Amino acid sequence: MNSIEGVEFTDAPSEIESSPYCVDKWALVNGYRIGIQVKPSSYSSSNVSVYVGGGMSGLKRGHKKFQADYGGKAFIVVLENGEVINSNKRQMVIDEIRRLQNLPKGTER
Repeated sequence: MNSIEGVEFTDAPSEIESSPYCVDKWALVNGYRIGIQVKPSSYSSSNVSVYVGGGMSGLKRGHKKFQADYGGKAFIVVLENGEVINSNKRQMVIDEIRRLQNLPKGTER
């Protein structure tokens, strides 16, 4: 995954990738950050029991903290050949990019 809507996503630094944020990729948009947690294709299948319960609530907490600290939302996406395979999820990321572009310039973090 390189870019969406011309916004380049790069590997998040290790202190962002792990707890508390749980974000693998991130991008800078108008002084704010958007985060992406990449999941394997098995995540979208019926066998998602490994991701439910405490693990999922931990991700949600981490993503809320990411938004509070960096201004943009964090998303869980499944990639195939480097592309987001869920068109609804891709549109959510695009909507967030556009929202951040329309905010007053943020402080790059």
